[in-house]
Amino acid sequence: MVRGARVLCLAAAAGLAAAGPASAQTGTGGTADNTERIGTALDALGKGNPVLARVDGYEIRWADVEASAVDLPAEYRGRIEAILPALLGRLIDRRLLAIAGRDAGLAEDPAVRKEVTAFEDRAVSEAFVEQKISAAIDTKTLRARYDEYRRRLADRAEVRARHILLKSREEALDVIAELDKGADFAALARARSLAPSAEQGGDMDYFTRDSMAPEFAEMAFRLKVGEYSPAPLETKFGWHVIKVEDRREEVPRSFFRMRDELRQDASRQLLERVLDDMRRRADIELFPEASGISR
Repeated sequence: MVRGARVLCLAAAAGLAAAGPASAQTGTGGTADNTERIGTALDALGKGNPVLARVDGYEIRWADVEASAVDLPAEYRGRIEAILPALLGRLIDRRLLAIAGRDAGLAEDPAVRKEVTAFEDRAVSEAFVEQKISAAIDTKTLRARYDEYRRRLADRAEVRARHILLKSREEALDVIAELDKGADFAALARARSLAPSAEQGGDMDYFTRDSMAPEFAEMAFRLKVGEYSPAPLETKFGWHVIKVEDRREEVPRSFFRMRDELRQDASRQLLERVLDDMRRRADIELFPEASGISR
């Protein structure tokens, strides 16, 4: 081994690995007992974060093993106890190669230093972003964005309604009285409405709240499906009797289900503002080859 590397694997790691995947256990106690035992062992490792190996004095802990598994397919990450020896071996090999590379003077190689700097830049920038986001985006902020999301859904809601347009309030009251006696709304609209929709039995098709006069929309969206206005409604066009035929609206998702999406959107917008401010204050020089890049 390079520099006589000394490797010490703790009994806890070896014992856990020897247990293998819970699904493969048989014998006394059964699969459930083994699964519980392994789960308890993993939980203990996660809380204690023990040293699992030591390579020339460099410690490899349980958290290092867990972190090294993030690039693996989900089915492997879900049974980390079965692949623990391989993961630990990979970290040991990586450390040995790093020792060998440093002994060969590669740590100061310009290409290596450039790559190290790039990695450091990524780590520091990600930590900075996380710090800014954590400080600025709290539950109150997310709740405000959730309320705005619900308002946008409400604005997109649609109602399908019929209406009868008349010249006077008295005529409108007569129509309501006939409806109260069981008259057909569409037939009354064709016979008495002054609106262009009279030929269609007063059918106005679907419309959103902001596409109608405020007072008309207020009445239409207040009525339930099948209801007609109990009193005449006056607008600048005349007197109306309205009946709601249908509604189309998206049911809002719960705050719990929306929380991660809301956080992502808030984080993206916050980062854009931070970067815009940084660009304005920074001394950035673009060369002709980069003339198409936005500052």
